[in-house]
Amino acid sequence: MRSFLLKGIYLLVSLSILACSSDSVENNDKPSGDSYMKANFGDLEWEANDIVAQLTVVPDQGGQRFDLTAIGMKRKLVMATAEMDNSSGKLTTKVYENDFALMFFYFGFSNDFWYGNYADIPDFDSEPDIKITVTESSETAISGTFSGTFYRITGETEYEGTQFPEVLKITNGVFNNIPFQTVTVPEGSLAIEKKRPDFQN
Repeated sequence: MRSFLLKGIYLLVSLSILACSSDSVENNDKPSGDSYMKANFGDLEWEANDIVAQLTVVPDQGGQRFDLTAIGMKRKLVMATAEMDNSSGKLTTKVYENDFALMFFYFGFSNDFWYGNYADIPDFDSEPDIKITVTESSETAISGTFSGTFYRITGETEYEGTQFPEVLKITNGVFNNIPFQTVTVPEGSLAIEKKRPDFQN
């Protein structure tokens, strides 16, 4: 059910954009300072130069999902968090992992070259370690940290001279004071009305 909601809201977010861990984090201040996102992709010190973020609130489900796409240095990182018990329009400051955290990494902005949570790939047998921690949150901006292990799941081996490692560690991930747009899914739009057939006629 948790995984279904995460993927269901992802579909709604994709359509609208088109153009439970309980580990708490004590800091709940409004984000401040410069807006940036950076991390180590293996040995590479990466920093985003284009960031788009959105919070999708689903009152019918009593939940919400945060999605962020960051591009820089010919690499793209997509990450998302989901809450099952909060639709306030403000993310809870805590650690998101397992079914509540999702990240994908791309070389060269192409879906053909990507690293992702191995959980959906039967060939990999290890525990997921993708973790997104929201440390500061408001109704308009967010700050936190992220990390994870990514596995190459395509047959490609290189892109424009860049060799793809089999396993890529993302460490020291930080996103600071990232502004986001909020989209609220109208109540009732997720309801599917099923009319029972009349077999008497």
